[in-house]
Amino acid sequence: MIIKVNFAPEGSTTLDGFITDYGAEYSPDRGFGWVIQSSLEDENPTPVDISPNTRDRISNSDVTGDTLIHLQYPTDLISPLAAESIKIPSAWEYDIANGSYLVTVGVGDPDFVDSTHVVNVEGESLISNFVPTEDNLFAENTTLVEVTDGRLTIDAIGGENTKLTFVEIASEGNAELPADNGESEESETPVDTGDGDGDGESEIETPVDTGDGDGDGDGEIETPVDTGDTVRINFAPASAFSPEGYIQDIGGEYNDDRGYGWITQDSVGSDNPTPINISPNTRDRNSVVEDSFDSLIHLQYGDAFENDNAIRTPSAWEYELANGEYTVTVGVGDPQFEDSNHVINIEGNSIIAGFVPTEDNLFAVKTSTVEVTDGKLTIDAIGGENTKLNFVEIAPSDGSEITDPPIDVTPIEIPTEVPIPVEGGGVVEMVEPIADGININFGVATVDSAAGFTQDIGAAYNSDRGYGWVTQDSAGSDNPTPINLFANARDRNTLFNNGQGGVFQEPVQDSLIHLQYPTGLGNSETAVTTPAAWEHAVENGRYEVTVGVGDPDFFDSEHTINVEGESAISGFIPTGTVENGFLPLDAQAFATGTVTVDVTDGRLTIDAIGGENTKINYVSIIPITDI
Repeated sequence: MIIKVNFAPEGSTTLDGFITDYGAEYSPDRGFGWVIQSSLEDENPTPVDISPNTRDRISNSDVTGDTLIHLQYPTDLISPLAAESIKIPSAWEYDIANGSYLVTVGVGDPDFVDSTHVVNVEGESLISNFVPTEDNLFAENTTLVEVTDGRLTIDAIGGENTKLTFVEIASEGNAELPADNGESEESETPVDTGDGDGDGESEIETPVDTGDGDGDGDGEIETPVDTGDTVRINFAPASAFSPEGYIQDIGGEYNDDRGYGWITQDSVGSDNPTPINISPNTRDRNSVVEDSFDSLIHLQYGDAFENDNAIRTPSAWEYELANGEYTVTVGVGDPQFEDSNHVINIEGNSIIAGFVPTEDNLFAVKTSTVEVTDGKLTIDAIGGENTKLNFVEIAPSDGSEITDPPIDVTPIEIPTEVPIPVEGGGVVEMVEPIADGININFGVATVDSAAGFTQDIGAAYNSDRGYGWVTQDSAGSDNPTPINLFANARDRNTLFNNGQGGVFQEPVQDSLIHLQYPTGLGNSETAVTTPAAWEHAVENGRYEVTVGVGDPDFFDSEHTINVEGESAISGFIPTGTVENGFLPLDAQAFATGTVTVDVTDGRLTIDAIGGENTKINYVSIIPITDI
């Protein structure tokens, strides 16, 4: 999940997928905002409103760099805005669950070069003394930080006139970003305002999604605005795109500020329902074209299913509404599994009673009129087994006849039964983890790792974790230099050709990390161009190591991989081009190599010395004695 925050004056255009911070003081109710820099060491830092320090340069309304906020406004700056600007150095804080987070920040100003930009995140230097020029106005960087006090803190200590343009926050590993951690300035609970025509009919106000960075509507909200009729909610992971016109619910616990979310089933109907976060129960199947049916959330997760991350507490969903009659449509089902007895009750009324799907009848959609008397619409699955909710639509009841909408879904044709030919000629085998081995897939933080693989997202080597990245020049030394390669990770979302007229997804080879990033490529300003190597702590001994390299979208490399100094892949030059999103049969995009090596220093080392723009997909390591 990614949260994106843009800094701008009130009245500026909110960028798609961003929350806008207008410079307001930190507020626990809002969950983010500004504090005085000198108070950061205090148990309760002092809030400060620095909204006069926001700027909109109106150079390009569609980019983050067009708006900014001064963290340190120079006391001697001559400007028409100087008198009203806040000259107290300030820091920004964001309420978040303790854990590891991948944080990206941007600094700069499209009109002025009068700064020495410095940004520290959780006390760690991220941007150090960036002095802009007319040809290089902006800088951004990414790091992995650990939050231990419930707040992510960003300051500019050491800088001069630092100007922050945006912040992105992504969970790393199993760290979860709460879905209810803020909104763009002041937020209101959705209320019935009436439509102003005196006829007694109500209209619904609905939270406007400002996004988490992928435009998917996961519940980051601004002040609700009048939509005029229907509120549409889709249930899905944060990484999925929401259907047009839908708010995305990613399983966040109920929160009064947001006005909707999840509670425990046992607490339904009580004066104080118990909030619960069931975001691990969301799914995006990529199986049918219609997104509203392709994603879902488990209200009950069966004990028979093996998933250590699942939330097995039965749950219910609530949405705050004015009392009155509403027409509610719900959809249940799963495009890939028929392992449910779907039950949906709304306000205690049975709407879907014991729907058991079949291969030819995977979904059920029902519409009913219900009355809300306690200020919240409540949906539960009491009586069901492994109920999975796709979407909810809520509209004020107008007394018209209720009919269930038709179900019409189109499968995405991704064959699973067609044998996949061996690699060669552009046809790619599925990569499976090696039993009892160490299996690492290299990719990005926002995409789950392939089944059976641990995901490496480019974090610097860390002895506690036991693996990660070091500079190539220091690899194999007594004290290798750790280096973050987050900016060099990619996930291509490319479909692979099975050679028999069909396509399939292969997540292991779809993602990668650049070990060497050429300075001439388009992203070289934000990429890490220092050549890097990867190390994994292991017992001294003999190991068989299999490594895969390649890129389904680009063929601009001479891939070389050495393991403990032994050549595993030597100068592999891929061929081919992507056509209509697929690799053609004459492509040669990937190569694998297997070597047996001896580890004598407690670390297995992989480098790309001798290659150009080498990109690694995966590695599997197994002790030779276990083969």
